[in-house]
Amino acid sequence: MIKEIEIVYDLVCPFCLIGERILTTALTELSDPPMVKRRPFILDPQITGQGVPFPTYHAAKYGERSKPMMRHLEQFAQRYGLNFNFDNLKTYPPSMDGHRLVLFAERFGASGKIATALMEAYFLENREIQKQSVLLEIAVEQGLPKDETRAMLESGDLREIIEQEVRNAQMRGIRSVPSYFVDGNYIGGTEEIKQYLVA
Repeated sequence: MIKEIEIVYDLVCPFCLIGERILTTALTELSDPPMVKRRPFILDPQITGQGVPFPTYHAAKYGERSKPMMRHLEQFAQRYGLNFNFDNLKTYPPSMDGHRLVLFAERFGASGKIATALMEAYFLENREIQKQSVLLEIAVEQGLPKDETRAMLESGDLREIIEQEVRNAQMRGIRSVPSYFVDGNYIGGTEEIKQYLVA
């Protein structure tokens, strides 16, 4: 029986939102679902401030493959009820503050809910999750206390913990996300964890 699943993820990774949807569905079918822990990862630590224009970033990273990749991923995501439209994304944002919010939400038992809400806000609603005001709005929408959350966001709290978690993931050999560990054992990506749980 599985006791714990660790998800290494980044909030600005579309495959992580797809993986979240797949994992959530799979876990509802288990009579005794395991504990789920989320471990932050930052795919591009050079992205800071208010981020960079998404079309420019994606084109620079993938070249001629950029547009076909986006169309393919949009079609793939629809299998899981996710309506991505990458043409609507204006910014590729930094995710540090979002990860801090997810970690902060642990004390309220809401880390999973907040992580999902942030990814959906970015990919499905085109909200600017690099802005602390938007993060606060989402947190309050999900039931977190406004004043306490604002104080955390405005401080540097939890940044060092996130940075250490990212280093830990890198030391475990993680280079892409989502990645999964089941009871401490590396399983792989989304398709692997899906097959593992339904096997």
